[in-house]
Amino acid sequence: MAEINEKYVVKEVKIKVPWGEIALKCWNLAELPAVLVVHGLCENAGSFDRLIPLLSRQFFYVVIDLPGHGRSSRFPQGLPLDFMVYVGQLERVITHFKWKKLSLMGHSLGAHILEFFAATYTNKVEKLILIDAISPTPVPSEVFLVFHRNEMNDVIELEEVNRKPTSYTYEEAFLQVASKRMSTLTREAGKPVLDRSLQESNGKFVFTTDPRIRREIKPAIGQDVILDQIKRIKCPVLVILAKDSEQFWLLNSPGFYTRVLDILKRTHSRSAVVRVVGNHCVHNNQPEIIAPIVNGFLLDTRGNSKF
Repeated sequence: MAEINEKYVVKEVKIKVPWGEIALKCWNLAELPAVLVVHGLCENAGSFDRLIPLLSRQFFYVVIDLPGHGRSSRFPQGLPLDFMVYVGQLERVITHFKWKKLSLMGHSLGAHILEFFAATYTNKVEKLILIDAISPTPVPSEVFLVFHRNEMNDVIELEEVNRKPTSYTYEEAFLQVASKRMSTLTREAGKPVLDRSLQESNGKFVFTTDPRIRREIKPAIGQDVILDQIKRIKCPVLVILAKDSEQFWLLNSPGFYTRVLDILKRTHSRSAVVRVVGNHCVHNNQPEIIAPIVNGFLLDTRGNSKF
């Protein structure tokens, strides 16, 4: 069913998949050039509810609830969540809409997924926007087996802990969403994310989110492999970094992230890195900061110049 949201017609769509459904929130008319939008870990399509109304009306924005998030079905139980499986599910969305070409925009984990998608399907991707993300954190080869052991142990532990989901009041649930994360969300920013994550149960609320996503989702590969994949990206790339997050990059392999940024800037003459005031969720907390930058990049059609 469609609703009117200021400038846009907004429609909820569900795609049937072997394990259930993938939920999408679609903004604007389907015949327009497509922008596939992917949220971060423990979020959902609601995290773009405040940004997209500020973006150009010349595009069809499709925001996915990744499996196990929002209104999308969880992946089958009993197994760890796999980063590359998430990458592959985007092809289901593209097949559903019969897109030949599209642009991509993602935040945090969603940006990492889109990076690897753009490297895999170079002929389909016209532009790539990464919001406060550079690349997945590398996993050194010497801890490869430890990584997978811990991953499986976590799955088994979570199965025991979450046989009966915890119930919350709405305010308690909001605090879970707004504060237990890399950076805080304002109430206005957190509400669309929260409302898409809850199910009412006996006067209280439980989260529909897959508990397995509490663990970081990333590929178990080292620096060299990540760099090799990033080099395969051919389209213009816009990286938007929040200044409050810079300390994270400095503390976690700063030399590696600098190398990734250098590669991303060289993918195309119109690629760029832009730093903005704000925290990791700046696109949701302060969408008015991000919107002009995204619009300038999406609307730019000049051959060999910066947007």
